[in-house]
Amino acid sequence: MSDLRFLPRRDFLKITATGLVAGSTLGCLSESEGWWFFTSEEARMCYALCDQIIPPDDFPGAGEAGVASFIDRQLYGPYSEHQKTYRLGLASLDKTSQALFQTCFPDLESHRAIELLKLLEKGDVSAELWKGQSPVRFFNLAIDHTHQGYYGSPRHGGNQEIAGYRLLGIEHPPLRSRRQSQAPILPDHNEKQG
Repeated sequence: MSDLRFLPRRDFLKITATGLVAGSTLGCLSESEGWWFFTSEEARMCYALCDQIIPPDDFPGAGEAGVASFIDRQLYGPYSEHQKTYRLGLASLDKTSQALFQTCFPDLESHRAIELLKLLEKGDVSAELWKGQSPVRFFNLAIDHTHQGYYGSPRHGGNQEIAGYRLLGIEHPPLRSRRQSQAPILPDHNEKQG
């Protein structure tokens, strides 16, 4: 017969209790972070960037509308090919902010952030700080993704409280499914138009 060793009940309970506490702690950490791709600092940077692209006024800005969350989710999934662009771009944006204003980008006053983004838009920033990455390409990508997150469906993580729809003055549009039973969006080109 093989020599089977049994774990004493007291040791089993200690190990189980430790596992439960550690497991629940890990769950809390990942829940409190809430980011799929971004680090906390990258998320803070993305929030500030998006909020400059669509700032708050009578309606919530892109930050409050959850656009950073939208971008984060998309980078983890369908936009994964842009992960490196965002990781390097956000870091380079912050380095540029530090070099020009001695302050990290999310802490800049709005007029300074706009000044920096205008330089970014023209590509008029230090190439050394951007490590061969195009600041113009990064900024244009961030603008595109901010618009998609702000005006797109809330089911993708952005446009929280349907801020984009309210800004445009439209109700929550119905989602088109892939079922053929719905009326076509465009008329059939084979039919005569009267």
